[in-house]
Amino acid sequence: MSAGRNFFLVDQCLTGLTGHHLFYNRALAEAATEMGFRTTVLAGRDFPADHLAPFDVRGVFRPDWRAAPPAWTVKSRFTLDALDRISFQRFRSDLKRAFRPTTWSPHDLVFGQMIAPRHLAAWLEWLSALPAGRAPVLAVHVAYDPSRFFAHRQLKRSLRMFKESSHHGRLIAMSDTSRLTAVYGELLERKVFVLPHVISPSIGKLSPFPEAVPPVFGVLGSPRSEKGFAEAVQAVLELSADPDPPRFLVVTNRPDASSLPWVRKLCAARLSNVELVDEEYESDEDYARLLGRTSTLVLPYHLNVYGARTSGVFCEALAAGRAVIVSEGSWMSDKAGDVAACRRTPERDPAALAAAIRSAVLDSRDLSAKALRAAPLYREEFSGRGFISGLMQAAEEHV
Repeated sequence: MSAGRNFFLVDQCLTGLTGHHLFYNRALAEAATEMGFRTTVLAGRDFPADHLAPFDVRGVFRPDWRAAPPAWTVKSRFTLDALDRISFQRFRSDLKRAFRPTTWSPHDLVFGQMIAPRHLAAWLEWLSALPAGRAPVLAVHVAYDPSRFFAHRQLKRSLRMFKESSHHGRLIAMSDTSRLTAVYGELLERKVFVLPHVISPSIGKLSPFPEAVPPVFGVLGSPRSEKGFAEAVQAVLELSADPDPPRFLVVTNRPDASSLPWVRKLCAARLSNVELVDEEYESDEDYARLLGRTSTLVLPYHLNVYGARTSGVFCEALAAGRAVIVSEGSWMSDKAGDVAACRRTPERDPAALAAAIRSAVLDSRDLSAKALRAAPLYREEFSGRGFISGLMQAAEEHV
């Protein structure tokens, strides 16, 4: 039961109006409130609270310097480690101040999002320090590279402290995929639950891609090396030499250093079958409209980063009834394979990716039909209400 319970959504990365943090927290806050919780959002100190009205929003967290280190620090391990320690101390201090006035009920829920190792260490120390019998249920979402957690010195110390505390049973952990939960379960020595990514409600309102229109292949999300942007551009260039080349919609804004030369090469090519998008998404509705102009998403992500992880672009594509092309051997390949609305390609292989796109052109109607049939199930699975329901079930099972 949720009636009368407090639910705190904690996102130190909720600092502005761009990116997925705003719609993600809104979707969760709306779902939690509909299910009877008294909902509060704890955000960055400079977040404009009126943009999450009518919810109670508290600006709590100072900027995380390790998340966005100055350019001159990135080649110094010593400096990055120092920034990590400082960011841990600041986050831990902000947590203590944020919750000091609260009178907890053991049935209240606190949800910590965007958990890097330093944040998990601070959360564990915060929970360990609460008075006996006065701790809420703390749910933490872990989805970054697990190796970062196993190697983090402060987290190891905080874990030892937490295991000796009286609140060891008040923690539940979750991640996006079954592959990640197994690894994080070993680290935390407890069951880790699968709770999937949450998409914007705007995605569910998209119309099907028109059958009479030739397919459009989207390379969406910021250009990054681990997302296979270089391989995607090489495939686009190869396919653009075909007699009847497929159409592409490619996002080029905010590339990382290794993707920037490929952005420049694609811009210099001036291909008539390729539309380049360099604008920032001002809202999730803007991104939804962009996604709506595609029939298939090209996601040749590298397995060393995305082998076990999911992706917001991937989940949004499935919920919108779009087909996907994904790297063979990834969790996303398994997930999309449930409905066969995908093509699989070996990672880091531009020629194989181009072949997969050619195959998807030939089978575009069949792929679209399968994706549309499965879309309602994915929209429910990736909804705010589905997430909150799963969180409540995990809390009832574990605590």
